[in-house]
Amino acid sequence: MDKIPLEICERMFSFACTDGGKTGSSLSAVSKYVRDASRRVRFQSVSLENYDQLRKFHILLEKLPSRHRNVHNLLLTGPKGPETPNTDGLDRQASLRAIRAWKDRLHEEGKEASLFVARLVRAVAPTVRVLSFFIPPESQIEFTHIGVCLPVLEELTVQDANILCPVTITETVELFPNLKRVHLAGPYVDHLDHVLRLLPLFGPSVTHIRMTGLEQSRRDPYELKARQLPASRALDAEQERPKLPESLREIVVQMGPEPSTNFRIFSPGFLPYELIREHLQDLSGESGGPKITMLAAQTNLDDYNLTAAKEMWLDRGNGGPGCWAL
Repeated sequence: MDKIPLEICERMFSFACTDGGKTGSSLSAVSKYVRDASRRVRFQSVSLENYDQLRKFHILLEKLPSRHRNVHNLLLTGPKGPETPNTDGLDRQASLRAIRAWKDRLHEEGKEASLFVARLVRAVAPTVRVLSFFIPPESQIEFTHIGVCLPVLEELTVQDANILCPVTITETVELFPNLKRVHLAGPYVDHLDHVLRLLPLFGPSVTHIRMTGLEQSRRDPYELKARQLPASRALDAEQERPKLPESLREIVVQMGPEPSTNFRIFSPGFLPYELIREHLQDLSGESGGPKITMLAAQTNLDDYNLTAAKEMWLDRGNGGPGCWAL
């Protein structure tokens, strides 16, 4: 193999290093020649599935010259927060103290992880094209801590858009000038509100949106196509109708599992599951504005888990449809 030109070896290795980092790590241990030949491509697909991997990879990247930080496809899994305290048998004051201590610890761990994520993404910002965050909302990681533009990012998956653009942001944030596809996934999150409120701020060129696990929302789906809202859902005088990007062509929605008739809890002021589904189905038959496609609802809340997220991410990185398969 040492007689094969370096450029040809590098080209061959680029086709192999698409599995989340396993092949790249193996190549670096074969020989000095193979390690040098794969130096620029072995990190093009990287999956970091725990806090320790994230920390070690960040340290490795910082030792490399920028020309060798060619990470094109990146999957980041946030650290699992401390387990919710068991307050069975505790009086009210003791329960409050336990919950307060848990929240303080969660906040500190989220803050530390946020800094590591920010430094890692800064290191790969010039090259990353597909980025998937499997990070729960309670991690408190915010993308705005990064403070850097991702100029070639084309596809993004997150569980909670507040990671990208927290509620406190009200002006356009020029983070993703080339972003084309956004996937908002996971239960218990108001994806519809994120699309209507945050997308105009950080996704000026987005063409496709997918919402997975939508259950209830404070926003009416009719706002997606500037339809007249029912009188009971009329916008407040101070609340302007959202202006979605003109580039937006399609919105794919896979609702969460239908709530059990014996267990139905909705947040105050939120539209219930059935009404959201009815309005989306109504819109799916309309022309004009972005096309709305309804997929079969999920059967379980955990249908979108880390395994599913990684499979979609790997498939997309290898040229497949990933989460965009209909």
